[in-house]
Amino acid sequence: MKKVHRKMAAVLITGILFSSPAMVLAKPQDQPANHEELKKLEENLDQTVENKIKRKEIKLEMKEVMKLNYTPEEYQALRALGENMQKENSKIKVIPVENIITKKGLLKFDTPPVIKEGRTLIPARALSESFGANVSWEADTKTVTIEKNDYRIIIQLNHQIAMVNEKEMFLDVPAEMMNHRTLVPLRFILESLGLKVDYDQELGTIEIEEAAAEETIKEMDEQEETAEASEDTVVVTAEPSILQDIVIAVTAGNNYPEDIIVVIHSREN
Repeated sequence: MKKVHRKMAAVLITGILFSSPAMVLAKPQDQPANHEELKKLEENLDQTVENKIKRKEIKLEMKEVMKLNYTPEEYQALRALGENMQKENSKIKVIPVENIITKKGLLKFDTPPVIKEGRTLIPARALSESFGANVSWEADTKTVTIEKNDYRIIIQLNHQIAMVNEKEMFLDVPAEMMNHRTLVPLRFILESLGLKVDYDQELGTIEIEEAAAEETIKEMDEQEETAEASEDTVVVTAEPSILQDIVIAVTAGNNYPEDIIVVIHSREN
């Protein structure tokens, strides 16, 4: 215990979504939590609930913004089209177009997305081109090719094997044609392009985040290397929350040189 504060190998912290600006997670051994600490924990819990409420309000506002991409006539036409599609195919559930949200707000469909066998299918061209991808269609082979930067995805209609950079990938639900449009698995396409997908079951929204998942992993790896190299302070970047980054500093306490106090510092994105 004498040298715990001098060198740390790694600190793994999971299950944290939100944080108050400063929160003590661990106290020196055998020191009971006092009234002030319990009060801080209660305040942090209240802050977490408040953040969740704010996040819900933001998503509802984003849905309204997505609707602004359509004229009233276009929106009503899409709703009518969705109703007809669902009547013709009882295996699908049509999703309101405004439920697919992104901070750019530049996503527009001429065919509504659907859920089939628990997977969301979405028009390939509208989705991909909204995020800077090139989409091509080969009628003879009924194949869609989606390209962006170093990513190349090839999907054939009604086939459960797709190609991502020459690597075979299995699809739970294959791409298929609806309303003369090619609908492809949303999560598979976007994650293959390095994007993030967040599904909110309560609101039924699907949020597309443009920050590449691999960049987040790279940042975490860099922070972990910093932690291993540090003697007196270990800084670890945990998985970012939806609203804010979480930075964890681990230092030895002045009054308790043999023990560790973990403090969470957070800042808004």
